[in-house]
Amino acid sequence: MLLEDKETLQIHCVVHMNENIFLLGAQQGMFSRKVSTKQPNSVVQIAGFRSVHQIQIATRYEIAVISTGSYKLLDTFIMTLWLWS
Repeated sequence: MLLEDKETLQIHCVVHMNENIFLLGAQQGMFSRKVSTKQPNSVVQIAGFRSVHQIQIATRYEIAVISTGSYKLLDTFIMTLWLWS
């Protein structure tokens, strides 16, 4: 997958959030991808994450548990309401 600046995104994992939104864990960090038939698909980087290896969603608590960085440390991310709609 290519970003807007033509950099190749090295994807480690993908989580299907809803019919239009995917979370992407990549060597370059965490990204959100919105798939739409009305406009071009957009990929947006979610700030604060380095090299995301795994993502596990805990919908009951509205958090994501993420394995990040070169040592694959665990981190959490509080999901916002737009991801759940």
